[in-house]
Amino acid sequence: KNLLLAILTECGVALEKVTLAEAKREVEIKAQRESLRANLLRAVSHDLRTPLTCITGNAALILDRGSELEEEKKIELCRGIYDDSLWLAGLVENLLSVTRIENGTMNIKMEPELVEDVFAEAVKRMSRCKSHKITVLPSDEIIMAEMDARLIVQVVINLIDNAVKYTPTGGSVHVSVAQWEMYVEIKVSDTGKGISESNQASIFKRFYREEEIHNQPGVGIGLYLTREIVTQQGGYVTVESQVGKGSAFSIFLPR
Repeated sequence: KNLLLAILTECGVALEKVTLAEAKREVEIKAQRESLRANLLRAVSHDLRTPLTCITGNAALILDRGSELEEEKKIELCRGIYDDSLWLAGLVENLLSVTRIENGTMNIKMEPELVEDVFAEAVKRMSRCKSHKITVLPSDEIIMAEMDARLIVQVVINLIDNAVKYTPTGGSVHVSVAQWEMYVEIKVSDTGKGISESNQASIFKRFYREEEIHNQPGVGIGLYLTREIVTQQGGYVTVESQVGKGSAFSIFLPR
């Protein structure tokens, strides 16, 4: 009887610990979600303002003085509206992906895909970038990888966009592919200012941004999304960088 009572007492203590641990975990999850929501709201309110102001300003100018403007000026204003609209669409897509990852609702459909097609789609969407030369280095062989092509296109766009931000005007961005024994490597390299070793450990954190580029649009989730999306597809991400010489980000996906 005493042994049974001792066992039941230990069971009660164990159950109480489990209950408290679950309650603590729920509180932590709620806190994380509140923090995510607050950061998203702060980032969106800050970074939506500039492109929206440009869009409304250019549109108002065309509506009010369209008949007085030269054709070249109209095209310039429309191009500004188009570029800012594309940037906003990319921001919204990234924010939706972050919320899906945090909620565990990211829908991934893995299929064999031609890597060349993924490159083509990503570079096509980045064609608005005129300040930097984006070059796709061709491969001598047909390379396929297991992936969700829609999400990997988003990843490559994020990497190219990130490279452009860190590379002075007139610099180069290269996209290449290599095939290894078990993985396919997709690399985006630039001739930018590079990333110090101390910062390389932080760049994949959610909402992390270097002080030097805080005056540029962006919410600091591109690299975080890159790692999360690639990891959920059975791959991994690496970075090689030298200050003053540029950076190279590689994503490895299953062959």
